[in-house]
Amino acid sequence: MRTEEVLRDGLPIALTAREFELQLFRVAPPRENLREGLLNEVWDYQSTLNTRTVDFYVAQLRQKLEANPKTPCHILTAHRSGYRFVPPGMKT
Repeated sequence: MRTEEVLRDGLPIALTAREFELQLFRVAPPRENLREGLLNEVWDYQSTLNTRTVDFYVAQLRQKLEANPKTPCHILTAHRSGYRFVPPGMKT
């Protein structure tokens, strides 16, 4: 299985290939990412099926990248639409 690496507080964190692809959305300007859009861009899903795939991977990223995953400050839930990614140093 291919893995990628990112730094958190100067320490390397190993991510799966899918986690890394999803994590790339964090470096884009802050915006909401609809679940369907993430499914299409990261997983190449072309359906509007109700799936928890994005939620599962976001939860994994929060565990690895957030200082306190239960109260995230960078990977935020946008109610009824998807997620918002806020880079360090930016206000929510």
